[in-house]
Amino acid sequence: MSSLVAPVGDLALLQQHQEAPMASLDALPAELLIAILANLPAGDRLTRASLVCRRWLDACRSPALLRCVRAKVGFATQDSVEVEGQLCSLEAWLQRYAALVQRLELALDIPWDGSDSQRRIDSLVQRCLLLCGSAGRTQCLHVDWHMFGAFELGTAFQQLTSLTSLTILPRMGNSYGPRDLAPLASLSNLRHLHLAKLRGLNVDTSSHLLLPTGLTSLSLGFWGSRGIPDFGLPAFSGLHSLELAGSRGLLPWDLPVLPEGACAMLGMLPLLRHLALQGFRRVPVAQLGDSLAALTGLQLLQLKNLRGEEELPSSTALCRALAASTQLKGLVLASASQLADMLTEPPAELQLLVQLQSLQITTPMQSLAGYGRGLPAGSTAWLAGLRRLGLDWRTLQCSQGVLEEAQLPLLESLLVKCPLPAEYASSVDMQAHRSGWQWLWEWVGAHPALRCVLLAKSEDSQNRPWSDAMRQAIQRIRQANPRLRIELCEAAAGMAQQQAEMVGECLGQS
Repeated sequence: MSSLVAPVGDLALLQQHQEAPMASLDALPAELLIAILANLPAGDRLTRASLVCRRWLDACRSPALLRCVRAKVGFATQDSVEVEGQLCSLEAWLQRYAALVQRLELALDIPWDGSDSQRRIDSLVQRCLLLCGSAGRTQCLHVDWHMFGAFELGTAFQQLTSLTSLTILPRMGNSYGPRDLAPLASLSNLRHLHLAKLRGLNVDTSSHLLLPTGLTSLSLGFWGSRGIPDFGLPAFSGLHSLELAGSRGLLPWDLPVLPEGACAMLGMLPLLRHLALQGFRRVPVAQLGDSLAALTGLQLLQLKNLRGEEELPSSTALCRALAASTQLKGLVLASASQLADMLTEPPAELQLLVQLQSLQITTPMQSLAGYGRGLPAGSTAWLAGLRRLGLDWRTLQCSQGVLEEAQLPLLESLLVKCPLPAEYASSVDMQAHRSGWQWLWEWVGAHPALRCVLLAKSEDSQNRPWSDAMRQAIQRIRQANPRLRIELCEAAAGMAQQQAEMVGECLGQS
């Protein structure tokens, strides 16, 4: 049977009983019994635990345990026949319990061989979704796609009219999102849509994407340099969050082009609070600046890996837009390439963002070994409200004077993107590196409100001589503030974690 996992039980309830004498399971309160059973895979609950007694059977069938399930199919086998059996078990399970399932998470790792078995597997997936659609209770569907090729929506999605949230995430290098989005047009209740790695959409680049117009959150990721369609953004007047991403890890000339129409229409979204643009070339900088200036309610702006038009390499328009964004509470600038002057020399307009609570700046890779400039000198009053700060190592070192002068009484979270090993090959560089860590732990010790320090390191930073300085700094920081949580993480994961906190706070999800 496919592995079905229910959500973890009420940890607070478990903690209340952790010091109590161990009682027999029969004497446990019903709520605690359900909390314990929630930690078992649903398959084990329904085929084993439910057979113990009638009380356990009722507990295993509690709606609280069937409201959210996760199905993992194919991960332990590459045998198509066995995968078919797992999906048949999932189908039988949904035939009985689909009416209780409000959130379904599918993780599909299915072997591809182009055979009849493959077509039967696709049909079984569609039948499982049809059961959820017929029951009319499933509100959230999350699909992790680990299979070769595109995850096609199929006609089953037209029946999922109760969906309010849909996420499809291709996880492998050769897996992609759906090519035909037409089945989504009938999902009138859909509010949150996240589709990644869209490639070869069955729509002309001049056509609008036919998506539900009631969306409040839209995240689309595109793959490859082929032109992407117009978004028809004015139709989504209720959007609170918009994320548009091009390809990651491609050469600059392989990035997709951000349509001028989409860029000009950004200013027509009156309710937009969160905007993220990542991985596009030939960005019309002037139009983008004008649109940002029109978004008077914008609270979080993320600009990552953008390349401006050749005739407009300057970020003057964006600086003017920042000056007009008086409600902006979060700002992320990362690897902006031709717009890199916003990073290597952050604009003085930042000082006008007096409402800013979260700031993350990471320098483009090509400037790491050459130059770097810190936060704008002058008034530091705009930093007083910061609760989250994320800087790459070079920008941090160049900002020492500004940070020493600034008063940051509310700062709770600090992210430092650690340097690459190649930057500190000489003894002189090593000494500067040690001095940098010495300054950092002294500065951290002077900010008692800090609760978390994320040290984001590169993958090849293990077993390097210079990493000793990092470990020594961590020990000193912990000695200065034992309550401080220090986490080592990969660079991408650390930056994503801090940005996720910003988004959650902006949209009221924290």
